[in-house]
Amino acid sequence: MLDHIKSVNTPNLHRLMAEGTTGSSSILGHPTISAPSWSTILTGVWNTKHGVQDNSFAGARYDQYPSAFAQIERTEPTRRTAAILTWGGIATVAGSGSPKADVLITTPNAGSEAATDTATATAVASEIAASGPDFVFTQLDQVDGAGHWTGTSAPRTTRPWRRSTSRSAGSLLRWTSVSATPASGGPCWSPPTTVTCCSVGTAVRPPTRHRLS
Repeated sequence: MLDHIKSVNTPNLHRLMAEGTTGSSSILGHPTISAPSWSTILTGVWNTKHGVQDNSFAGARYDQYPSAFAQIERTEPTRRTAAILTWGGIATVAGSGSPKADVLITTPNAGSEAATDTATATAVASEIAASGPDFVFTQLDQVDGAGHWTGTSAPRTTRPWRRSTSRSAGSLLRWTSVSATPASGGPCWSPPTTVTCCSVGTAVRPPTRHRLS
């Protein structure tokens, strides 16, 4: 998958890779399924602790291992947190525990995965422009469809999907850059990005850091 992305004209994904760290391997033993993976990303612990083993979310222990949203809200209740997602399953994590994310949006089906991801990116841009949140987590799902339906060995088939995802990522990067300018008075955004089961998830946040235990 990583080699295919590198071979396609996806400047925004390439920018994220150039400014961060990439790897083609995974950690052996962790279930490569959406719900366990997103639960690990948003709680900071492996499935052996958060309890999610499949997409049913059965056995989740978010009361013991709360999400990033719950931890931020408990520590600094005045912080505005938002989860704006294409796949509704992640809302199970973001909406767990108390307090929950201040904003929790799952984008309605817009007719195609590309259109739905575009609507998700637009909703994130609107949230940043209107409310200046302190922590935003978003997820784009179209590349997930490429992975599930065509596999990672069909670069010609998946190139349009990756280009579309790159455009959506570019929209998010532009908005985080605009809101971080001195003239805007907004927070200094940092866009850590990760992929799981071929989906792309991005969190943007100000310098204040919260450790996920």
